[in-house]
Amino acid sequence: MDNNRPRTVKAEELRIGDRVRLSSMDAWNTAIVKDIDGDGVRFFRPYGTTCGFTCTGGTICYVGIEEFSAPRSGEFVLLSREDLR
Repeated sequence: MDNNRPRTVKAEELRIGDRVRLSSMDAWNTAIVKDIDGDGVRFFRPYGTTCGFTCTGGTICYVGIEEFSAPRSGEFVLLSREDLR
């Protein structure tokens, strides 16, 4: 597979570590496959955002990881696949 060419795949074709787009072209719909089991596919996506107000006049940066699931019956756009060791 060309790792730089997006293609639509079913859940059973996904591998742990695949970077996928879940629905629209919105960047917020991009995630990484964390786990695949009989119930569905679990994803995570790191995020970072800032808040322009603080008591000290500085900027607070929020970083974290969002985790969520999708049913195995769905289709996903595979954006990239890396060989995990």
